[in-house]
Amino acid sequence: MMKKLLAAAAGIAMAMSVASTAQAETTIRVTLQLPQSHSLGQNWLAFQKIIEEKSNGELKLQLFHSAQLFKDNEVPEAVGSGAIEAGSVFLGRFAGSVPAVDVISLPFFFRDEAHLRQSVATGSKMRDVLDAAVLKETNAKILWWQAFGRNVYLSNDVAIRTPADMQNKKVRTYGKVLGWTVEALGGAPTLMSGSKQFLAYQQGAVDVGMTGVSAVKSRKLFEVMNHMTLTFDSAIEFVAVMNNDFFNSLSPAHQKIVLDAASEVEQQLRDAIYKEEEDAIAEVTPKMTVINLTPAERQQWVDATTGVIDRFVKEGGQTAADVVETLNEVVMRYLFNMPTIWVDEVSRIIQVWATYLAIAYVMKERSHIVIDIAFRKAGNLLRSLVETFALIVIIFFCVMTVWYSWQIWLKSTLAGHTTDSYLAVPLVFIQSSIWIGFGLLGLQALAEMVKIWTGRGPATPLPPQVH
Repeated sequence: MMKKLLAAAAGIAMAMSVASTAQAETTIRVTLQLPQSHSLGQNWLAFQKIIEEKSNGELKLQLFHSAQLFKDNEVPEAVGSGAIEAGSVFLGRFAGSVPAVDVISLPFFFRDEAHLRQSVATGSKMRDVLDAAVLKETNAKILWWQAFGRNVYLSNDVAIRTPADMQNKKVRTYGKVLGWTVEALGGAPTLMSGSKQFLAYQQGAVDVGMTGVSAVKSRKLFEVMNHMTLTFDSAIEFVAVMNNDFFNSLSPAHQKIVLDAASEVEQQLRDAIYKEEEDAIAEVTPKMTVINLTPAERQQWVDATTGVIDRFVKEGGQTAADVVETLNEVVMRYLFNMPTIWVDEVSRIIQVWATYLAIAYVMKERSHIVIDIAFRKAGNLLRSLVETFALIVIIFFCVMTVWYSWQIWLKSTLAGHTTDSYLAVPLVFIQSSIWIGFGLLGLQALAEMVKIWTGRGPATPLPPQVH
């Protein structure tokens, strides 16, 4: 009996030891389409260093670069199903499940780097909507967004300067909406994985290529294409995703390490990407002809692709429409050819101020709704007493409202709180409308009370009833 107990105890100890070892050395396998030397590869290596150091080696990362395991179109399914723990993939590859992710690929939709940063920042409305939708539909948890740069066009022998140069050209694309852009420009889109570009250009399978500047350098595409047009018509965003079941299996401490590291490396890459893009352009310029569009030429591209946004909203469903509305007032954008992210928020702020400032004026004009069933025929003294009591109640309510809204306003002022919109308006400008509005209402109530007892104002008889 004793031997059986000892054997059982040894078995349990061994199982616990194995489990402990497994927990102590959790390996995160990562699939990447690009070479390890690419900025996305270096981004993962920075992530690896952080999580391994902070977990004291309990978390390990193994990077399979250059599409060793999966092609880019296979990554969403591979990560979502748990065939691999994590990976990098072009955001547009989730468009089959979440069409709204293609908002990133809308041509000339983001004004500049600052506008893009605000749109994709952690906690932004667009980011929250898209991240949640991808998780729900694919079981892939987005850890961070990986800035890749901006879209450019590659060609051989003939420069691409205007939409006319795209007519009837077969164009390599890497997303659905990018294909719509090519169609709007008069070309024929061909969806193709990034890893197949070099061979396709070399064999003349397509006439024109879409890609990012960093890929031109890392994939040595300058060896098979000799012209690069810097349209910068859309942003290219990859996402670092992790199987959600695997993430949930991590201990809370390890989850925090992963999320903190993700936040850190996301910021590092986004801060560096535009400088890296400039450096890559400088590096490939001696090896190919680089075309910068004139303002007039660029406007031709803008005009030719405006309809892509209409199509996106129409075919992308409610989520796509909500994302576009969040980013810009679409109608205003069409009218002025520029995003107007301020229109909706400014109009709401004005509405709030108008409402709170109006309440004191309405009292001055005695235009508030009055229920007077009991005192319509009452004498002046009784009516004065009733109106005074009502005004005292209003003043008391105003004092309480001013006090608490002042505390909230003061807290926001000291903390520097802003709205969660792209304008990031300081909340002091909005919250101050409450205590100012009710402060004026309380003062007006005092003035009305003085009028009643000095004979300069009613209690006046109300207008006769209409029968």
